[in-house]
Amino acid sequence: MSSEAFYKNLKAISTFHDVGLQSHYTPAPLDWHVVITDVVGSTKAIEAGKYKEVNMVGAASVASILNIAREIDIPFVFGGDGATFLVPDSLLPAVREALLATGRLSREVFGLELRMGIVSVGYLKEALGLGVLVSKFRLTPYFEQALFIGGGLTAAEKIIKGPDGSRYLIQGVSTIEPNLGGLTCRWNDIASVHGETISLLVRPLVSTPSETEKLCHDVVRKVEEYYGMDEMHHPVSFSGLRMSVGGLPLEREVRLRAGLRGPLGQLFYALWAGLKSLLFFLAARTGLSFGDLGQRAYLKLLIDTVEYKKFDDVLRLVISGTSEAREKLIRYLETERQRGALAYGIHVSDRALMTCLVFERYGKQVHFIDAADGGYTLAAKQLKAQLKEIEAVQE
Repeated sequence: MSSEAFYKNLKAISTFHDVGLQSHYTPAPLDWHVVITDVVGSTKAIEAGKYKEVNMVGAASVASILNIAREIDIPFVFGGDGATFLVPDSLLPAVREALLATGRLSREVFGLELRMGIVSVGYLKEALGLGVLVSKFRLTPYFEQALFIGGGLTAAEKIIKGPDGSRYLIQGVSTIEPNLGGLTCRWNDIASVHGETISLLVRPLVSTPSETEKLCHDVVRKVEEYYGMDEMHHPVSFSGLRMSVGGLPLEREVRLRAGLRGPLGQLFYALWAGLKSLLFFLAARTGLSFGDLGQRAYLKLLIDTVEYKKFDDVLRLVISGTSEAREKLIRYLETERQRGALAYGIHVSDRALMTCLVFERYGKQVHFIDAADGGYTLAAKQLKAQLKEIEAVQE
């Protein structure tokens, strides 16, 4: 019996408070594979002003895999400078080719190296005794966010980035153009209505499933206590959404989507994308409707499908709030860190960046969000520093 429908058939949880509850998770089939992508040297690229390019390359790896998966539901988590996927064995050859093509595009268009690696679930379980347990959280009828626990994803990342990681890397040359259908980047930066947008990473370090469940629940509860409920700390608001008619957001999309088609192909893509952006802009300003462009119902769907909270052994949140709320949250996190319960990383900005995957205007779509000027990538830098401190003490 094929395991391709494994993720599609999972029952979704309806409240994010339950992300740490192991009873909601199901072991991934042993013939599935963890696929990890990340931009090599992403921190330096961000410091050089290429954060949006880094973000778009990570999103492109998601688009390339989802477009070849077709009817097979693929669980994934976007991490700012890359993504983590779980794919069945039957898709592996196509996934390799799609990622090699995306890697070539990244190098030629943005000068960024995309690292891509694969570790089988069977190896993680049988050789290392680590599980890849999967669940999903329903944001809307059109999008369900994948959730992971068990330590398998964390181990796979260490293997791929480790000294012997080359044997797990996807290597080779592709001459095809990746299918990035649905990938768009036409929104201006989204200012926080409360003054700040933060990217937060929290890794539980407690030793038992029940402790992990409680810790995740407590962190989510503290976020709600300090920042308010979802509608209060959501990083995207109606007032903050501003479509870019031209400029850098559209230029980056043109380069990524048509970068291998030559000057004429890029020109045609720019004219087509620019016209759609202009119509959206006019609809928003005048109240007129050009098809479904500018309709408030679509903007609500967009906001509802922003994946601003997720869990893949690490709790990942993008939150809009005040500096006072952040200071309270950090005091709580520091208390928990001092007692050895968690490690965390945080990056603070005054706005968010959004990259979109829209396969159907009023259907399947997801909108990747991150704090501007570094987001998850710079938050991960702090998290890794804390984890190294713990390792040094243990030695």
